[in-house]
Amino acid sequence: MRLVEKITGSIYLIVLGLCIGGIVLCAISAATIFDSNAILRINDLSNSILTRFDEGIIMTKIFERFGYILNISAIIILVYESLSFKLQKSGFLLWLLGILNAILMFLFTFYYINKIVTMQNEGASVTAGVDFNLIHKQSEVVFKVLLVTLIVAFIARVFVLASNKVAEKRPKKRKLGCV
Repeated sequence: MRLVEKITGSIYLIVLGLCIGGIVLCAISAATIFDSNAILRINDLSNSILTRFDEGIIMTKIFERFGYILNISAIIILVYESLSFKLQKSGFLLWLLGILNAILMFLFTFYYINKIVTMQNEGASVTAGVDFNLIHKQSEVVFKVLLVTLIVAFIARVFVLASNKVAEKRPKKRKLGCV
């Protein structure tokens, strides 16, 4: 395996790992932010009470900022997986998984985050409604599916990169024939 392939493969794994870690961190942040009143009251750190709407605004800001990372990562995934498939460094299923990851990332950032922000801008009464709850639940499902597909892509890419390294170390077979 050439040095360029090793470096790009490593960078690609870092990008996938960054997305996986970011999703996990968002889940941890959400659990903490939506329990902030209990945390602040237990430690007597504050008398103010955040509403569920306020907590949602904070969490949305985190998702908006993480969305930039997801969008850049989606572009990197599309380019890397398409080139890898075109150059026959990986198979169709891995390319398809990369396409799925990019679609889920763009769906989350360009549709769900924007829709949630729009509804939040309309006020707390809108975010307490059934429509908001439905959009929010759908975004959670997309985020969870994205996490799973990113983990699968990460593991699959590790195996592909490792198998390329093993294949490179094998001696080439000589053709038997007359000299």
